[in-house]
Amino acid sequence: MSRAHDLGPMEPYRGPHMTGPAGERWALPDFLVRRASERIWVEVKAKAVFSWHRVSSCWVTGFDLESYEDYRAVEIATTWPVWLLFVHESAWPSESDRQHGCPAQCPTGVFGRRLATLVGHEHHRSEKWGRTGMVYWSEKALTLLAPARVVVTEETLKKIGAGGWGW
Repeated sequence: MSRAHDLGPMEPYRGPHMTGPAGERWALPDFLVRRASERIWVEVKAKAVFSWHRVSSCWVTGFDLESYEDYRAVEIATTWPVWLLFVHESAWPSESDRQHGCPAQCPTGVFGRRLATLVGHEHHRSEKWGRTGMVYWSEKALTLLAPARVVVTEETLKKIGAGGWGW
């Protein structure tokens, strides 16, 4: 990582960030994982449930567009892969989704994929939610890495390539 991409200090109520060569500020993913000379970023999004997308009749999950764009910039600037993990704990859909005919249960577990792959699999974006809008992926675009209530197992690490770090 060059000096043009220095990690900045944490500010009150804000997470760690990176400053780009033109002075732009990018939020960093939650974790920087290192093994020997290899590194990956990992961002974990804790969610209660998937949302039912009524138009396409499928389960979707997502997060704010601003962070998404920041993580993309961090991956490009550092050349270290960013993994997005979504932790969905409840199989009970929201009341609103149940009123609109979703299945009786929604998927649970730890779902994820490498950001560079997810960029090409966006389900949709919406300006209706969040400060800067949201980006969403369908359940099918994600890989189930672990069942609900299991944090990290050897099998989970193998699925994201940590067994030989095959990214």
